[in-house]
Amino acid sequence: MENTVKSEKLQSSYMRRFLTALLPIFLPVFIYMVFGPLDIIISNADYLEFHYSDVIWYLAAGAAAVTAALCALTALLRGKAFETVLALLTGFGLMSYVNGTFMNQNLGTLNGVEPVWENYITQTVINAVICLILLVLPLVIWFLAKKKSKKLFTAICGILVGMQFVGLLGSCISTPKKENETTYLSLEDQFELASEGNVVIFLLDALSNTAIEHMTQLYPEAMVPFSDFTYYTNNNTLYIGTFPSTTYLLTGHEYDFEKSYHDFFKDAWTSQKAELFYKTLADNGYEFNLYDETPYIANPASLMEGKISNLKVDEVEVSINCEKLPTLWKMAAYRYMPFGLKRFFFMDTSDLHSVASYKNEAKEQGTLDLRWGYLTQLRSNGLTIDENDKNRVTMQYLWGAHEPYSVTAQGTYCGKSGGSTLGDQTKGYMLMIEEYIGMMKKLGVYDDATIIIMSDHGDHETKGPDADVQSVFMLKRPNEKHDATVCNNAPTSHENFMPTMVALTGGDASLFGETVFEVEENTVRERRTLRWLVNADYPDLGRKYNVMHEYRYTGGKAELRESLANAPYHIYPLVDSFY
Repeated sequence: MENTVKSEKLQSSYMRRFLTALLPIFLPVFIYMVFGPLDIIISNADYLEFHYSDVIWYLAAGAAAVTAALCALTALLRGKAFETVLALLTGFGLMSYVNGTFMNQNLGTLNGVEPVWENYITQTVINAVICLILLVLPLVIWFLAKKKSKKLFTAICGILVGMQFVGLLGSCISTPKKENETTYLSLEDQFELASEGNVVIFLLDALSNTAIEHMTQLYPEAMVPFSDFTYYTNNNTLYIGTFPSTTYLLTGHEYDFEKSYHDFFKDAWTSQKAELFYKTLADNGYEFNLYDETPYIANPASLMEGKISNLKVDEVEVSINCEKLPTLWKMAAYRYMPFGLKRFFFMDTSDLHSVASYKNEAKEQGTLDLRWGYLTQLRSNGLTIDENDKNRVTMQYLWGAHEPYSVTAQGTYCGKSGGSTLGDQTKGYMLMIEEYIGMMKKLGVYDDATIIIMSDHGDHETKGPDADVQSVFMLKRPNEKHDATVCNNAPTSHENFMPTMVALTGGDASLFGETVFEVEENTVRERRTLRWLVNADYPDLGRKYNVMHEYRYTGGKAELRESLANAPYHIYPLVDSFY
């Protein structure tokens, strides 16, 4: 009988400790396994095909299992050991909440470019001190008020969980469910060309003239395969950033700073200029196929309907890759862990896409194949010809000179975190284009083709005087032949792209502006460039940037660099920020 009573007392004591530990344990578990991942998914709803409801029950089940296991283990402790662990758990949850909610230095979008952590030494030290104080604060409270501390810890953790739960509930309610159908850019004919009249455009991300110089310093013969091209070495980008640069190139519509970026997408693709451009192409017998990441171009992608020929609508069947769920937890840790530990949890958006699988080609939107796997696909598929088709525009996006440098000079992938160099990676992507051109020659469709090698912008990561934000523009017209690449220093701009395309496809370019052929060399021409930036004089938008700065110049890249180092010509505050 006495043993039974002791056993019951032990069980009762164990259960009390179990329940006492519940909220201090549940707070960090909830932050890292439920709230953090769901908040990331909801914040990136524009870029993801899957919805938070597709993963919420997996996350909840995982959090429940981890909470129960940790409570069971913690409840085995007694006395000071139990109370010390309880205090540290409360401190860890408090530190994580404060750090992720109020103290995150904005490190930008997870686009594969790892922050230069050495530039944040002061931030790291200050953050470490604050986090340490928050971590040990409950220990100090326990030391000063032992009897009341457990109830206080429970109250603190309960309040923080409640605050996050209410905020999360509001975000979930305001986030619409994904449609059963999705609109996406089909890759079915990615390596197919028309029998004649091809316009092939390679859009290489972040490719600057400096990147080409790095390549030729390492590989002096690298430009030999492009001897038939005219290289416009003084080409301006209107916007420094894939968004809104690519949308502008495809629609001719300038960014309206008094509207949201969602409005810009809609206004751009329904603008009179865009309607006229694609109608002009169609009237001259051209279809336009685009192979790119849709969130940066049109959101929703359905805005491109009637203009982009390989746009498709299909039913979505999402299946969650449970083995990839730790990706969400790691991404949450990147947000909530102390600044000095963030480097161990760095990821990019391609990891976020990997959480879900799809029934159709929509899975290819935003995946590594459009970044680093293109050469493998090109060699595997080869190019084919549709003998019944004439006049086709093909625009192929490639990762280009964008960091991280993860492609070798041989065009092979060498790891997401980098390992290559600017010159080598540029050579690798130019090799991909070289092989594509070689296949065109073998198929007999090279000579009469127009081929453009261009970039959406130049170097956007370098902030100092060495930044070269001008964009590459190289053009081969039908039957154009040279012994070597012709360099042209005419002050061209992205503003000349649309009229040039109209002229190349037989339309009236004067309705759209001046072509690159009409801009004479050594002309003094004022051009403007707009750059995303953070300006403390304007309201924080809760994203990386809150303004665009406009710079103007009349010379070449040296003068533009000087302009970027000085005060802007104009500052445009943003309503919201894409980045």
